[in-house]
Amino acid sequence: WIPSSTNIFPVSENLSLFCHKLVDHMSNKGVEIIFVIMPNCPDLEWPDEASEHFVEHVRETLNGCRVLDLFTRVHSGGFYDPLHPNREGGKIISSELAKALMDR
Repeated sequence: WIPSSTNIFPVSENLSLFCHKLVDHMSNKGVEIIFVIMPNCPDLEWPDEASEHFVEHVRETLNGCRVLDLFTRVHSGGFYDPLHPNREGGKIISSELAKALMDR
């Protein structure tokens, strides 16, 4: 299944409310929450518009929360299969996450 730019990526209102409550709760304890949009394997051949639409939808759902977008950061060679990053992909993810934590 390859999504088009018109696909809707529904996230339940309950999940959105939970994420915001989690951020508020942890913020009160001095802990910052960063939501990560994990990489999508290019071999799945999502059109650029569909990828942009998906990321935009996640950002809208998590409006006001810190989001690290890694959706297109790992190339095909960074995956064992379309869902699981390999060691090379893991290094890219870890590096990007470390940068985000340092940029606080």
